[in-house]
Amino acid sequence: MLAEKETQKHREIKNGLLNILDLGYLIGIITCFICNLAIDHKLSWSLIVLVGVFMAFTITSLPFYLKDNKYKLCKISAAMTPLVYLLLFTINYIYGGGWLLGSFLIASFALIFWWICVLVCTFTKIALNYKIAFCLLMLAVVTIPMNPFCAKVLNISDNESNIPNIACATVILVVASYLTLKQLFNKKLS
Repeated sequence: MLAEKETQKHREIKNGLLNILDLGYLIGIITCFICNLAIDHKLSWSLIVLVGVFMAFTITSLPFYLKDNKYKLCKISAAMTPLVYLLLFTINYIYGGGWLLGSFLIASFALIFWWICVLVCTFTKIALNYKIAFCLLMLAVVTIPMNPFCAKVLNISDNESNIPNIACATVILVVASYLTLKQLFNKKLS
């Protein structure tokens, strides 16, 4: 009986916090629309905020509204992917420039790796540590070439050193190796 009351109380607190978060999103959108109309006398930058809030909602609130099953991550990713392209389109529409197709190409490059991770995590029956290690490996693979790839696609100079990306990828690979070895040793001990 006590556990049931605690569970009910936990659910009420979670729902209350979720409602506060969603109300915050709504207040933010309305405030930005009002400010944008008052300052620019038209909707411009507030549309970027609107898409950004949709993205935030998709990551933070949507998971609580979806049914718990193995496809939850796929559903969230399926909602998030078009929002990434919509955000890039909205920014380009408002501020202009010839970078839209290039930004779509860059986003597609990164999202391919994301979707590989999502599909592996959803449809394979391997240990959680292996799934995490695999996703970290994908992140390391995409981290190293990202700056030179962006510079090439957008036709901008790449004078920046790629050492921070390589260092980050190295740390990611160390963590992935640790998780893999930990899983192997746990398997051998059982």
